Amino acid sequence: RGFDTVFIHADLLFLGRDVDDLQLVGRDAGVQTFEESLSHGFEPGFRIHSGLRLWGNGFIETRHAIADGWDARGDFAVDPAVPSAISVRGNFTADYYSGDVNLVAEDPINSEGQLILGLRWIEHDDAFDIALNDNQAPPNTESSSAEASNSMFGIQAGFRTGWIYRRSIWNLSLLGGVLNNQISQRGPRYDNAIAFDGTDEPMFSVEDDEVSMFADIEGSIAYPILRSTYVRVGYQGVFMDNAVTVTRQQGSPASPDAIEFHGGFVGLEIVR
Repeated sequence: RGFDTVFIHADLLFLGRDVDDLQLVGRDAGVQTFEESLSHGFEPGFRIHSGLRLWGNGFIETRHAIADGWDARGDFAVDPAVPSAISVRGNFTADYYSGDVNLVAEDPINSEGQLILGLRWIEHDDAFDIALNDNQAPPNTESSSAEASNSMFGIQAGFRTGWIYRRSIWNLSLLGGVLNNQISQRGPRYDNAIAFDGTDEPMFSVEDDEVSMFADIEGSIAYPILRSTYVRVGYQGVFMDNAVTVTRQQGSPASPDAIEFHGGFVGLEIVR
């Protein structure tokens, strides 16, 4: 979409993560087992996209996205049923941050298209903690926790194109790149279940570097509501491989695997 000097988008972003729910299994000293499945679902985030024209058909743009409120809590189902003196509680949290800086130029083949080259940073962390309170004799209060972190940085390239239909403007963009992923994991070691027996579980802690390929696809529709203001709705999907999550640890460091984020957004765009 044409602009003279600057543009800015401000969007509410509703991202979800396509990965297995957190499955936790525990066992207390009385050989009572409990398990829970926790899923954080969708969480509103915020995104800013701005651009500044540098030369005739080229400009620099920046994008920043934050979704840091994923959270799930649950009381654990216990088998067999235990006295009310025992309570088990689990919490699961996750967040996603992304930012990039790009140089954008008009496509020499397609005048409606743009070529994009830039730098991309993505941070994704998740964690859980579980606590058991057993007020039977002898009393026992124990907890365990784990976390997984991905910090990615690298180059990206892609294209953006658009069409005008009546008064609305339709846009499609596709980005891909190669990122270095600094991985960090910490969590309890166990075989089949976390044992709450008065002794803390041994912990593992590992750090590693992986090369992650990623893709980012986005489609949107913009409709003018004022001379230089548009309302926007659309959908974004982000795919990355060689990433880790606590949902895949299950008593040992998780092997890097693919993660997908996707969801809709709604916002405003101002051009000048």
